[in-house]
Amino acid sequence: MKDQIQIPISKVRTIMKACPEVENLGQDALFLAAKAAEIFIVHLTKLAYQDGKDLEYKNLASVVQEKDEFDFLKELLPFKKKLSDCFDLISESEKKQVL
Repeated sequence: MKDQIQIPISKVRTIMKACPEVENLGQDALFLAAKAAEIFIVHLTKLAYQDGKDLEYKNLASVVQEKDEFDFLKELLPFKKKLSDCFDLISESEKKQVL
């Protein structure tokens, strides 16, 4: 059964045990959670990889921001912003407050 998944069961157990609501974890539950995570990762990376030659952060962020099925990840994988763009936004905001 373990050779059917790529994600280490021990890591899945550690993550699941971090939740205070989880008390007992059976091997079947761990296997299913690991397999589900693996399928999810493959799905996300396939969508992100479709448009480019390389899989990059910007591809993942683009898929997460554009697809409703990934709404729960929008805060974790936002589009990157340049620091200069942030300063420009702050300057514009300050100008609007003065007016």
